[in-house]
Amino acid sequence: MSSLEELRRRRSEQIKQAQLQQQYNDQGNEEAQTVAKLQQLENLVKQVLTKEALQRYSNLKVGHPDKAMNLLMIIGSAIQSNQLNAEKKVTDEELKNLLMRLTPKKREVKINNNKNYE
Repeated sequence: MSSLEELRRRRSEQIKQAQLQQQYNDQGNEEAQTVAKLQQLENLVKQVLTKEALQRYSNLKVGHPDKAMNLLMIIGSAIQSNQLNAEKKVTDEELKNLLMRLTPKKREVKINNNKNYE
């Protein structure tokens, strides 16, 4: 292999490495921005929750992060559309009702233990 070909190959690999590093940095920046926005939204929502509702939200966040995220988005949307504000707090009972509406209904399963298998 000639030295010119070797230089071209090295330069090509350097360019590929630089592109991969740039993609990695871009992804990190996007993730950091998303986390920051989510933290801002969570702080905003926490201002309209009563102490009991905040405790329920914290428990939900630990046990069911996806449900907590949905709840955060719904309450955040209500705040941004001026349906909620700092004067009108969301109570624990209201939070429970909202969670009940978010949770799909479970079908009741009955097991018939009848031994007539004819």
